[in-house]
Amino acid sequence: DIQNNAKILGHLDFVNAKAKMAHDTKATLPLLSQAGQVVLKKARHPLIDPKKAVSNDIKLGQDYHAIVITGPNTGGKTITLKTLGLIQLMGQSGMFIPAAEGSTIA
Repeated sequence: DIQNNAKILGHLDFVNAKAKMAHDTKATLPLLSQAGQVVLKKARHPLIDPKKAVSNDIKLGQDYHAIVITGPNTGGKTITLKTLGLIQLMGQSGMFIPAAEGSTIA
């Protein structure tokens, strides 16, 4: 009984942690694309302070199948790529994503 209760409490703690993170980051439920399309609206890196983070719109899989990001060495390109990767993994893990309502992941 104790092991079963520990398993149930662990699961409830995990669900509560996901809900708290979603609330704190103003995350939304992503739509799922069977066609492999990614449409992120106002996507923000989940680990950067929301007051400092710059949101980006990222679209892949419909009109574009590749992305080229250019510019000076100020860190924005790397953060954009990491944001895309982290948000995709968050969605695949059943978490809400730090992007605007109606965002889609593959």
